[in-house]
Amino acid sequence: MTPPEERRQTPPELTADIKRDEAIVVMRGREGSTVEIPPHQMANVTPLGYLRSASTGGNRLTVEDAQYWCNRLLGSWKGGRPDIHVVSRISELPTPLQKDIWTQRAARDVRAAFWKDNIYILAPPRIENRNKLEEVLLHEIVGHYGLRALLGDHLEPTLERIYQDMGTDPIAEQIKAIYFGNPPFDATNPEHRQLVAEEMMAKLAETAEYRAISEWERFESQTRNGLRQMGFQLPLQKADLLNILYGAEQVVRNGGLSLQSSDYIPQTQTPAFRQWFGQSKVVDEAGLPPLVVYHAPVPIFRYSNPPKAVL
Repeated sequence: MTPPEERRQTPPELTADIKRDEAIVVMRGREGSTVEIPPHQMANVTPLGYLRSASTGGNRLTVEDAQYWCNRLLGSWKGGRPDIHVVSRISELPTPLQKDIWTQRAARDVRAAFWKDNIYILAPPRIENRNKLEEVLLHEIVGHYGLRALLGDHLEPTLERIYQDMGTDPIAEQIKAIYFGNPPFDATNPEHRQLVAEEMMAKLAETAEYRAISEWERFESQTRNGLRQMGFQLPLQKADLLNILYGAEQVVRNGGLSLQSSDYIPQTQTPAFRQWFGQSKVVDEAGLPPLVVYHAPVPIFRYSNPPKAVL
């Protein structure tokens, strides 16, 4: 039996001595199929429809392992991602951050913190394995850092809208219970509302669902957002939040894209929009379709003294 064949048939805990460069990651499909991926290709993407086979044993992550995987998973991201620091104890964190953790009574449960544009991760024993580490990274880098980089000055209004439409969802109530006790959550306090909304986004980022959102779903979300800006009262949907998180990851992964950037692609220039409206006869001054037009109802004028008809 060749070494690769032997590794394929050997449980994970028995191959701990295999070098990372020689390891094989087996992805198991929902329909029973499998695909093998070298670890160096795992940093960027997990094939859609496949899940990592659960580990059946092995040691927990060490600080060195966690730092290695952080660098490996994010090594190809070109954007200005924050520095990541992996520690094993709260006492190793910056003193002001330690005080914040103790003040918020989070010392027992905290796994990571986004603080002053840096991410601090408490790896062992709070993060058991690489899958949990990836969740923490997505939570902090996409759900906090990327969200703020994408939205800029639009952050607070967006968080307020998220809370307005989803502030009573079960996940929001769970976050309130975790972050607020004494003093209790105050719905009239904008800082409280925005904290809940941002944590909702960060928790959703952990799932990486936004990576599976289709181009058409993103186009629909952009269309709904455009209608809201025109005054239509359309409640936010989960797809709208996933679309925001998709953009947040692109900011960190590629850089140069934000709502305040000239590189932001207008809705009318997205492939999905042009595929749907590309044959439009309504063009702009340069003769390029499609041109956005707005339909308004015929105005109804009411007069106290109706004017006389002019012949």
